[in-house]
Amino acid sequence: MRKQNTSKWIETGKSLALNPDEKVPCPDCEKYYLIVKDVYSEIDVYKFERIISCETCFARNIILMKIKS
Repeated sequence: MRKQNTSKWIETGKSLALNPDEKVPCPDCEKYYLIVKDVYSEIDVYKFERIISCETCFARNIILMKIKS
């Protein structure tokens, strides 16, 4: 994440935390849509990581999410 794009990544993270299927352009390259992948842990069954990445410029961020009961 580049420093000037921090606020864009925060908004992107908030949006994709609520709706991982939403089509959101990459905040860094602004050319392609981001890919969202959820990775579940066997250690903490109440949380998972939402990995948000761009296949073009290789930008990536990870959000730790709580599983809704």
